[in-house]
Amino acid sequence: MLGIGNFDKVNTRKVITREGQKMYMGKKYAQDKKTGYYVCTSGERKRLHVAIWEHEHGMRVPEGHVIHHKDWNKTNNNIDNLVCITIREHELIHTPPKKGTETEEDIKSIKKLKEMGLIK
Repeated sequence: MLGIGNFDKVNTRKVITREGQKMYMGKKYAQDKKTGYYVCTSGERKRLHVAIWEHEHGMRVPEGHVIHHKDWNKTNNNIDNLVCITIREHELIHTPPKKGTETEEDIKSIKKLKEMGLIK
């Protein structure tokens, strides 16, 4: 019997994850205590929600964009909960500008985000 965090010495390809870790596409992800996101434990330390979005869409996240959790739950990495938006749109969701200080571009982005159901 294997303990948590051990490797099967007979079948070295069989990886046992620690409690709370997730496996995706053969890589292990652990929850970062500071940010709450699941992060790959090796390599470039990509966040799990980004890896899932990229795999499902067959492309890297475009420059100037981020992957946002629609329900704001950093552990809900269901593809239906992930959306690719611009960095500025992401800022508008998390830190909306004060009434009357929005730029024309902000107003357009806010309208788009409302249509997407990302803000009220």
